[in-house]
Amino acid sequence: MLKNSSEAFKRHLLRKATNMATDKLFSVAGTSKHPTLGHKIRFANDELRVKNLSKSNHTDILLVSLPNEMTKVEAALFIRGLDEFQGVAEQAAIADFLDRNEGPAARSTKPAKAKAAKPSIEDIRARAASKTNAYTEAMAAVGPAPDMEDQAF
Repeated sequence: MLKNSSEAFKRHLLRKATNMATDKLFSVAGTSKHPTLGHKIRFANDELRVKNLSKSNHTDILLVSLPNEMTKVEAALFIRGLDEFQGVAEQAAIADFLDRNEGPAARSTKPAKAKAAKPSIEDIRARAASKTNAYTEAMAAVGPAPDMEDQAF
């Protein structure tokens, strides 16, 4: 019985992952500020969404018509470049959405940092030998430690 329920759960997760709302198309996108939740990106199929948002005490409602119907990620990428959405709060809301829904590709346009080459075993041995030599030279320069047994504290 446990095996069947486990398989059913796996099928449920697979079905849920493939039936996400990412393939729905929207004709309006924008941002609004909720009194307690802050700025958030919004998607709709008509601009009457403004009425619903204002009834829910949203402020700073800014919705624009998209040039054609787009998915949520496409719409977010589109409005990210518009002049109306260049404010810090709007850009943060768009970036948060893209981080959650698109993954690392949308997080930054910075090129990846080049990783430093790993040192070879010869480099490691040479570094260890130089540290040993430096320690030996320093100890020779200082001289032997005084005998502490004869001194009173």
